[in-house]
This record gives sequence, structure tokens and C-alpha cells, in this order.
Amino acid sequence: MQKRRGSTLKGVITISLIVVNVVFWVPILLVVIFSFNAGEATGELRGLSMRWYDYAIGDAFAMGALRNSVMV
Repeated sequence: MQKRRGSTLKGVITISLIVVNVVFWVPILLVVIFSFNAGEATGELRGLSMRWYDYAIGDAFAMGALRNSVMV
């Protein structure tokens, strides 16, 4: 009986870790994918583009925030 309880606990822990990792990584992956969106709307992917990165690099406020983040 003790061996079965240990294997059940191991299964629950494994499933919990998988769920936590999916909940953590899927939103990050979606943000990365949609950051290359060529469209105006954020809800639909209309091709790939570096336009938003070009816009961010040209923004003095964004560059100042990036500089502060790197220094910290």
C-alpha cells in the first residue's frame, strides 16, 4: 500500500509541474510570437514583421526604460 501511495504522489507532482509550466510558458510564447505581428490588431496574426521593434527602438522613452533595466 505504501508503494502505491508514493507512485500516486509522484504522478500528482508530475502532472502539477506540467500544468504549472504550461500556464507559465504559453503566455510568454504567445507574446513573443505576436510581437512579430505585421497587422494593426493584436488579436490576429497578419504576417511577420520587425515593425514594432523598429518603433520601440525609435522611442526615446522605451530606450530610456531599457537602459534603466539593463543597469539594474
